[in-house]
Amino acid sequence: MREPFSVANNLNFSADQRTRVALYALNFSLLPGENFASAITCQLEDAQGRTFSAPIEYVDAVPYFWWLTQVIVRLPDEAAGRGELGVRLNLRGELSNKTMISVR
Repeated sequence: MREPFSVANNLNFSADQRTRVALYALNFSLLPGENFASAITCQLEDAQGRTFSAPIEYVDAVPYFWWLTQVIVRLPDEAAGRGELGVRLNLRGELSNKTMISVR
């Protein structure tokens, strides 16, 4: 699905009808024994500088591309109608570059 994303839609396979966004990161991996729930967060920022977090549902290396990590986040209710949102991943205190997504 292309932008702008809606927070919920009925064109997906999830039971909750929530929109998930796939993010891809370089040099982004978990340490042995570490789980993504404790090591990684996703921060969204709107045009007014308000920040809120998006739940991370999946993190793993992309098959056959060991250097590329896929992170799946679920858009939270707070994202609805915000327009352009800056998205950053935080791995053990290190912030990623900001990327932009559009949410209607």
